[in-house]
Amino acid sequence: MKPLLRWLHVGGRGDKHSCIQDQSPMDTHLANMISSASFADDLTNETSTIQDLKMQAHKLTLYPDWAALVIPGSKTKATGALYSHPSKDANGVTLHQTLQHQIEGKINIQNQKAQFIPSDAPFVYLGVHLTMDLNWKHQIQRMTCNIRQKLESLRASYASPRQTMTIIRTAIVPSLAYAFAVTPCTKADLILWDTMIGNVIKHKFKLWKSTPTAMIREDTLNFGVGAPSICVGYHRCLATALTSSLEDPLIRHRTITLNLLTSQVANIHSLTKAFLTIREGINPHIRRQLSYCMRLRQLMSIHSSKLHLIKHGESMYLKKIKTINEALSLCKPPPHTLSTLITCITKPLLSLGVNGLHDLTNRSGPHSFHSTAPIQTP
Repeated sequence: MKPLLRWLHVGGRGDKHSCIQDQSPMDTHLANMISSASFADDLTNETSTIQDLKMQAHKLTLYPDWAALVIPGSKTKATGALYSHPSKDANGVTLHQTLQHQIEGKINIQNQKAQFIPSDAPFVYLGVHLTMDLNWKHQIQRMTCNIRQKLESLRASYASPRQTMTIIRTAIVPSLAYAFAVTPCTKADLILWDTMIGNVIKHKFKLWKSTPTAMIREDTLNFGVGAPSICVGYHRCLATALTSSLEDPLIRHRTITLNLLTSQVANIHSLTKAFLTIREGINPHIRRQLSYCMRLRQLMSIHSSKLHLIKHGESMYLKKIKTINEALSLCKPPPHTLSTLITCITKPLLSLGVNGLHDLTNRSGPHSFHSTAPIQTP
């Protein structure tokens, strides 16, 4: 497998990380580029263009032919996303139609055409349902369906209370936590899973439905049942994933993680700053953007646990995280203050090239000016 992975990396046809700027050609060409992601018999090839994808598919044909391997056509799929294209072109062709025309039936591996998957359709990679537009509802639904099925089987079984707790701790919760590091779970999702587990525990222990949840969560040494909340494991997984990546032995992995985290923090911080000062944007939009920022979610999980990510004795991104948390705690922009009101008034004028009162009036009276820039109202 290693010769194939090295060959796929040759030529620089992989996906380039835009979060890493000012690189030398050699760094951009090889070091900080992802050409493939593999584990056991699962392999993905990431490219930026259709031509590069066809070339990588050609390599995937030549190598198995040489090694006398057979790639099953039913498991070979191709998908993509056109991020910089308009939703419809001048002829009314949608993004889905454009992508389908470029990929469907045109990616051949061992004389088999790869199955086309639309950008909004889920595909499974390493047990996680992914989409090219990063819509995580499919993965959340799958996680909910799996835990419900397992808990229903456990509830109907003859397992004793002690066996029930062991099964939940060693089998059910770990299967749910497998995808925690990448899946943006909401508070409602975690509460739902906690409730489902709590109901099974109450049933097995023959407790009333009105039994306090605090009793279920409390440690056995304090006369509780000893079933901690899913939230504990969720935040632990996120913190472990970020710190492990930032301290990874490979320089490439550390560099990409740090630059990706910095880029995501800067992007969301600019949105929250506009929300708090200029009163632009809405809170739900910022929350939606967080579903695309895995590393930032992991950092915010650390701060929500009243911990800090320390580097050289200083907390990383502390001020920006406080600003983001402040914006997320508000349902609508706060009322204007004098400073923010001045900003809202002057911003449209600055966009028109007005830098002072002398640009508006002169000795002979009002001064007229013309500009093609649109006037933005606060």
